[in-house]
Amino acid sequence: MKDTNLISLLRTFSKNEITKFEKFLSSPFFSEGRSIRSRIINDYFRHLKKFHPSFSGNNFTKEKLFRAVYTGIEFNDSLFRKLNSDLLKQAERFLIQIELEMSRMDSGKFLLSQLMKREQEKLFDKCFKAMISSLSGLKKDQEFFYETYYLWQKKWEVSYGRKNIYKIENEISQANNYFYYVILGSLRIYLWAISNFRIMNKDNDLMMFEEILNYVENNIDKFREVPQILYYYFLIRMIIGKEEIYFKKLKVLKKKEFDFLSDLDKMNFFVMMTNFCHDKYSSGSEKYRIERFELDKEYLEFIKKIDKPVVHVFFILAASKNANRLGEFAWVRKVLKEYGSFIMNDNKDFMLKYVEADNCFHNKNYDEAIGLLSQIKTSYSNEKQNIRNLMIQIFYERSQADSVLSLIDTSRHFLKRDKHLTEISKRSFQNFLKFTGKLIKATNSGNSKECQFLKKNILESNEVTNKDWLLEKVNQLIEY
Repeated sequence: MKDTNLISLLRTFSKNEITKFEKFLSSPFFSEGRSIRSRIINDYFRHLKKFHPSFSGNNFTKEKLFRAVYTGIEFNDSLFRKLNSDLLKQAERFLIQIELEMSRMDSGKFLLSQLMKREQEKLFDKCFKAMISSLSGLKKDQEFFYETYYLWQKKWEVSYGRKNIYKIENEISQANNYFYYVILGSLRIYLWAISNFRIMNKDNDLMMFEEILNYVENNIDKFREVPQILYYYFLIRMIIGKEEIYFKKLKVLKKKEFDFLSDLDKMNFFVMMTNFCHDKYSSGSEKYRIERFELDKEYLEFIKKIDKPVVHVFFILAASKNANRLGEFAWVRKVLKEYGSFIMNDNKDFMLKYVEADNCFHNKNYDEAIGLLSQIKTSYSNEKQNIRNLMIQIFYERSQADSVLSLIDTSRHFLKRDKHLTEISKRSFQNFLKFTGKLIKATNSGNSKECQFLKKNILESNEVTNKDWLLEKVNQLIEY
């Protein structure tokens, strides 16, 4: 009983919503009059609401609920399931009503349609003007352009029916609003797609991709009044071309126009900007470590302000490792203390101990780092290999070449058998092991050409964990 769709949905109702839903069920308009079936459904809900919000307990059984509604009738599972189904339908209708009350725009659009069908021209015009006026204060995002287009489309239909076509400027405005809506929608989909293509290492086969990007590029001044278009466009160009100019443009845009973005767009902005920084400093551009650090600080401040904030463990790991490299140890400790409650519990223990171990590693407290890593208990393949990788780095820094090679060999066997890691993660780990093995070999040989060749191979590899550390170590060999 507790796992039914009805109970799952009712658990999400607040106390106030439970009260409103009971009134909704009692309304003749929504409950098909005063039929016997409606009275049975209402009676069933009055018994159910006693168990809100947990919907559990010794008395919360199908049989007892059935007897409370159908007095004197033997339990019938089919009849009981039909009762649940009917109440679920009413709950869904209630949610639709809530959404309509919350969205003045949708309610107004439905009213416009009804007024148009009933040929109520004066009321239609009054409603239309009020809705157009309400849009004037909104930011110019995809929703704004669609709603504006929709309203003018309805206005055109009414005017055409009167054979009283309004000014041609309004038709142009309608077409432009729809065009902006299409451009924004296309760029948003492109951004989502190429971000996933990058992760999955797939080719871009998006329709009209280059055509739309080129159109925006050639009409960039036209779109300055719609900063969301520039936001999507700059992010796409930055990702596909890895060009610093777009990173800089996005920083400028952020200072001027960041408020026009939704919370989801803001989160995506931080993710993509920090990914760009990671790629840059992994390839040797150290200045992007500071850029990343500043972005991470801003992102965490932003997280505090949103409803039900959640910080992903991988973000904390990446941000902390970068901060540790910069010597910002106090900031890392502060983040763990202030944001620990926002981290998903499944990974929390791993993350806290691993970040502390990484902190010790950068402070050259290797014994303490090893002690912390040995305390971590995890069943996740990704986390297990990250622990082994840090151990390899510690052994290398302590000039324990045999221990490094032994752990590389062990890791290779684990990765070969592992069926849970993604192919990209597996290749990144395998490349780290391969290059670390070659680093040991180059260290022993002292051959300058071999070191230069190794550096070239590391730089050309897009999928390698701890790439920045490998480059640092090979550069030390070259300089030595």
